[in-house]
Amino acid sequence: MEKKQDKLTILKQHLEKLADAGVSLYIEYNDHKILRQTVAKYIQDESIEDDDFVSNEDKQKCIKENVLWKITYYPDTPIGCHEVYGSEIDICIDELLKNDP
Repeated sequence: MEKKQDKLTILKQHLEKLADAGVSLYIEYNDHKILRQTVAKYIQDESIEDDDFVSNEDKQKCIKENVLWKITYYPDTPIGCHEVYGSEIDICIDELLKNDP
């Protein structure tokens, strides 16, 4: 239980850091299931680029496990939004923190 609590604490800290740095933040989980699609089909239909994923290896993990997290982050600038896809929420957050805030 302690390990899970530690991970939740870290996740909360990362989310707070993203929220403090940006105008808005959206987190989506398994939206492909609403459309009754596999992750592979969803990626194709939504034209999701390879570089939108944390890594190619993680993209393959998403497809294999049929799981997909997406974070859309709107920074406090007029440049638009950033999106990152991955198999786990924490690696998506880490990717955003590495590149943005």
